[in-house]
This record gives sequence, structure tokens and C-alpha cells, in this order.
Amino acid sequence: MPPKVLLIEPSAKLRGTFIGALKRRGLAVQAASSATEALATTEDFCPDFLIADYDMGDEPASVAVRELRQRHPGMVVLLTSDAFATKQTIGSITLLPKPSEPRALLDLLRRAVTADSLWLVRRAS
Repeated sequence: MPPKVLLIEPSAKLRGTFIGALKRRGLAVQAASSATEALATTEDFCPDFLIADYDMGDEPASVAVRELRQRHPGMVVLLTSDAFATKQTIGSITLLPKPSEPRALLDLLRRAVTADSLWLVRRAS
């Protein structure tokens, strides 16, 4: 069973690009344009990873992260933003500069996972 990624990206163009890149690597991807849509999506989809845009306008990523963490406690959380200049870690959440191309997204995913979940990304490569 391939690793499952929930992608929350408000930009339709980036969302489509990232979905394609993740699927080509063998990952199962469910995508949403908002926190509300993502929460509805996970009723049938149990993600191993959450990649979310931190700056989603009126719906902050923190809303989705809090609820999704309750539903899926082992999920690895990666938040991206143009506001983050470098990788930062706050507790168990990794904050990353927003990638502008698929290769950068895949590289961030590989580098940001914890040692326990690294095998998931290696299996998908």
C-alpha cells in the first residue's frame, strides 16, 4: 500500500502540478483547496503525510492541522509558506519555504519526514 499524502493548496495550478508529481512517485494523493474541504476528505482517506499551505487566507492551516492530528495522530505535518525563509520545526510540525516546482516539493517531503516514517518515502521513490 503506497504512502498517503493529503495536500492542501489553494492555488489550482500548484495543486495540479504537485498532485501529478506525487502520484508519479507512487504516492496516493488526496488534494483539497481549503481546510474545510480537507477535513471532509479525510473521512474516507487516512493520510500518512499532510502538506499544507500555511497561508490559506480566511482559513488558517492550524484549523485543519488541529482536527487532522486528532483523527490521525501519527500523521507527519509539513506546512509551507512564502513567509518561511528557512526550514523550522515547532514541536512535531515542520515549517518549510513554499516550493515552486514539483522537484522541490518532493525534496522537502524526503528531508522533512521523521526517522520513523522515512521508509514510507523511500518505498515510494
